[in-house]
Amino acid sequence: MLAACRACARPGPELLHASSLEQTLTSESKLRAGRLKIHLCPACAHVMSDDGGLGDVSTFYGQEYDSLLDSTESDDLYDLGPDGQPVYRSQIQLENLSRLANLPAKGRLLDFGCGKGAFLARFQRQHPGWELSGCDVSERYRAFVEPLTGPARFAVTSLERAEPPGGPYDLITMFFVAEHLVEPATTLTRLAALLAPGGLLYLTVPNVIVNTIDAFLADHLSHFSTPSLAVLLHRCGLRPVVVSEHHQLGQITLMAERESAFAEHALDRLGERPGLRFFYP
Repeated sequence: MLAACRACARPGPELLHASSLEQTLTSESKLRAGRLKIHLCPACAHVMSDDGGLGDVSTFYGQEYDSLLDSTESDDLYDLGPDGQPVYRSQIQLENLSRLANLPAKGRLLDFGCGKGAFLARFQRQHPGWELSGCDVSERYRAFVEPLTGPARFAVTSLERAEPPGGPYDLITMFFVAEHLVEPATTLTRLAALLAPGGLLYLTVPNVIVNTIDAFLADHLSHFSTPSLAVLLHRCGLRPVVVSEHHQLGQITLMAERESAFAEHALDRLGERPGLRFFYP
């Protein structure tokens, strides 16, 4: 039984669903032993799961979670273009970033949960003046990432107690990671502390309101809606500047700054776009 809400920290989330099945499905479409329990916070309406049979989370991510490691591809296919050519997830993420933020010629980027470095590689081509860093859950990613970042700029971190490499960073990206975190508030608070003055956190998560299958994936421990994600960010000392449910189908795209930096920097760095929800002080 979960002791407290992962978004707002209210004690005693209510049991919403207890599976009678002896197996659960992971986000990599793999079956593993375990019974899934889904909970609802009556205060902020955040939906969350227990470990769903993962057992030792560090062992699962360090040894079982592949995320393209067994594939020749370094990126996830997002769609096919009008010409039938593949459109990759990192391409969409970078295009959205370019629409939402005016980045300087030089800066420091941390991709938290960088996988094989697909976004880092694409970002580097567009922003060659930036210093890149990455981290993920397994040493197995180092050989793919360090050729992009340079030596000592890739770090292995546990999702139970995530320890990102030291900053400060002008931009921290976090694509489809927050839903996996055992303690998302702890991790996001640490990431907020690593932001340089005026620095931005740019993240995406599945939107459980329209992507309901997310609630039944064993390795997705939080199932975010726009309100519950905003609650979590505020708790971690971050103020959402842009929240969109339209930039990626079935996902929430969010950009945030540290609370103290919001008034001075946010509106200078970001321009209003149609279809985005803005949160002002």
